[in-house]
Amino acid sequence: MESKGPAHSRGSGPRERMARDGNNVRNDGLDVDHYGLNKFGFRSSSYEKIKSRLLKVTQHLAKTEKHHYSVPVERSGTYTDRIEPSRDLDQKLQIHHVNGGIPHAVILHGLGGTGKSQMALDYAQRKKGQYNPILWLDATNEESARSSFKRCATELQIHVERAENQGSVFEDSAVQAVNRWLRDRTEADDQWLVIVDNADDID
Repeated sequence: MESKGPAHSRGSGPRERMARDGNNVRNDGLDVDHYGLNKFGFRSSSYEKIKSRLLKVTQHLAKTEKHHYSVPVERSGTYTDRIEPSRDLDQKLQIHHVNGGIPHAVILHGLGGTGKSQMALDYAQRKKGQYNPILWLDATNEESARSSFKRCATELQIHVERAENQGSVFEDSAVQAVNRWLRDRTEADDQWLVIVDNADDID
């Protein structure tokens, strides 16, 4: 193969090694030598190319959203994965219930002590990269439920109006604030997960 222009050799300097070793490296060539790398003419094509690339990178970083993971309990070190039920849980949470109040919902039920909470914890930890936020609510009683919503509101940095008489759990300002925050998520930003533990009465 014949090529025109000045002959040059490709070395194995830091740039070449980085380009080979890094999976996320993008090489943008400029028609300048090493001496001219930092001497762009005003609005030259090289200047515009570098500016465009830097803007794209920094805009992506600016849009990086904090990942909210408000789960105050940890999975037991002795937990053994239940492969079949875990697979069923993965599949069922992808089903869209068109006529349901909640588009994607699954109830884990069974006798006490059979590992339902641990299975939910395992799912939450495995799906950290898929859902944001992941919130854990303890529905053992009204006090634990209110406390859970307050913790989640703090994690989500939601301002909650304090009131002396909160009424029922559903009228609690923290409960309403968190529910409103989740409800206002856009369709492009609706990958959130809420786990309600110890909800013996689903009503």
